[in-house]
Amino acid sequence: MTFGVKLERLRDRAAFPPLGHVEKRWGQLLREQPSLSVEFQTLVTNGTLVPLSRLARLHSGVVTRANAFFIVRELPFASVPHRFGLTRKDYDKNAVVLDGVESPFRIEREFLKPLIKGPEDLRASLFIRETDLRLFDVREGRKELQDKGATGAITYIRRGETFDYRKSSDDLKGGIPAQRAQVKVRKPYWYSLGVPDRKVATIVVPEHYDRRYIASEVTRDDESVINDTLYSVTPYKAEHLRLILWSLNSLLGWYQIELRGRTQHGQGVLKVKIPDFEGLLVLNPDRADSSVQKGLAGLFKPVGLAESSDSLSSLADVPRNEFDEAVLRTAGFSDPARARAQLETQLRAAVAERRERRLSVADAKIDRRKVRGDASLDALATRMAAGSDLFPDPRDFVGHGVALTAFPVLTDVEGPLRVGTELFSQNEVYAGDTCIARLEDALSAHFVKGVLLRDPGLKEVQVPARWALERIVGEWDAACKAWHHRFEETAALTLRHTTDERTKREATNRALILLHAL
Repeated sequence: MTFGVKLERLRDRAAFPPLGHVEKRWGQLLREQPSLSVEFQTLVTNGTLVPLSRLARLHSGVVTRANAFFIVRELPFASVPHRFGLTRKDYDKNAVVLDGVESPFRIEREFLKPLIKGPEDLRASLFIRETDLRLFDVREGRKELQDKGATGAITYIRRGETFDYRKSSDDLKGGIPAQRAQVKVRKPYWYSLGVPDRKVATIVVPEHYDRRYIASEVTRDDESVINDTLYSVTPYKAEHLRLILWSLNSLLGWYQIELRGRTQHGQGVLKVKIPDFEGLLVLNPDRADSSVQKGLAGLFKPVGLAESSDSLSSLADVPRNEFDEAVLRTAGFSDPARARAQLETQLRAAVAERRERRLSVADAKIDRRKVRGDASLDALATRMAAGSDLFPDPRDFVGHGVALTAFPVLTDVEGPLRVGTELFSQNEVYAGDTCIARLEDALSAHFVKGVLLRDPGLKEVQVPARWALERIVGEWDAACKAWHHRFEETAALTLRHTTDERTKREATNRALILLHAL
């Protein structure tokens, strides 16, 4: 290379990117297929692909440093305790919430913001799940709150200055929120979270990935606050949002995310930081006219509404293939069908390599974990139990005016409860292999089993009359199914860093026992 050529390269911004911008990471350089790398570079030179940082600003979600205080759960009107005296009219401006230790408080709605807590809330690219989680966000001082008559917010702030929210053995996650090192230094008040006012639509992407790649749109009128397990992608121009959303939800974006991310802690989970996202190549809005965008919008709609827990499984879907090929055609690939097949092959290979790397160190991790033994299992089970409600009690669905008949419990409950499955045992309840109760029918046996799960020490169980029993057991079964769904979400979140399947099963069983569900 001559001296003149070297001087010419100094003028090339692509050869010398700005400080802090990562165009290619080492992992990408090592894993990227050479022919694809050349084609990507050609498309960048042609201007059909541009780095995401040129079109949008990326920033992390809100960091509370005290989730048990700042993240609360709103109760529906029917579940509000009577002592709060909340009327339907009051409910429009006030809510009753549960903090992280299940204590109820009445707080004015203007200080509670809907929360997008994690990737599990991103159900599809065009659909974000609504939850009962709220973020306590106050920007005024006590004087301003007193002038507004916001007694609920003032009371809850005082709670954060006096109550020890200790839910973990980790010293950094316990103590009084207002006195925590990273909380008390906030300005102008210790409870100032600095939640940004979002005036435009944005895109939410996770920080961590496994086999699900997702980027979801948050519309302009959605007031939800984004938590720190997610990133916001805010376009500099509102009209660029759709092309960015399509790029991030295409095979083109997934392939780059997989190459630019970094495997975290040997768990096989991909961690993608803001500089990694900023270097992603997306469609250039200046090179996609309105007719092209209209075509992409039509192809994206069925893809954007589809929910999937495994993005790789959707790669064989016809709507997905048509959309991906249209994106690659817009990007300038000469043969979109061939490029799609090549990108899919490379993506699957990269994911398989990442997961194989996790399995290669799993045995060593299990050996290290054996030192903790039952203490580790109990800790996992306790965390799962703390994040779940108690298993539903069938007696809660009996109601008033239903006649009850007492049936004795024949012996102490020792062992897992079950209802007999043979022809002549369907009306019997067993603890292990011992029959502990004989009822008149199978529905009564299911009712007694549910009661004994909650109160195994009972000597007799009051069973409702047969005419009401079918309704009661039906409502209880529906509540049990909903409970199990919530528990599985909590268990998956708690066990996300646990690789050994036996440990997962044992910890889950212990949590179910703690919650009177097993």
